[in-house]
Amino acid sequence: MSFLTKTLAKEVLSKYNCAVEVAVNPNYYVLSDRGSICGLGLFQPHEVERLSNILGEISNQIYLETGLYITDLDWLDIFPEDKFLLNARIKESNGLYATLLNSFSE
Repeated sequence: MSFLTKTLAKEVLSKYNCAVEVAVNPNYYVLSDRGSICGLGLFQPHEVERLSNILGEISNQIYLETGLYITDLDWLDIFPEDKFLLNARIKESNGLYATLLNSFSE
């Protein structure tokens, strides 16, 4: 477990005060079968070491295929298990997407 993956795991797990589902952002990487999103699993707030190990493994796999490592939160999609928080996250994402689309029409 590297310092970077442990720090990133702590950051991911502190984003919400509940368990989180973590996947690699498909804008950065999809599995080599050309379409599958790389889900890393569901993690409880205390599972820093488990998430760090998985981040290290998938980061090494991505490096072998692309020459890039997972380096920050932009690489990851984080979804809270708590439905209230998830709905808030979806609403926030939709707002950001709408802002992006509007910026193209200006």
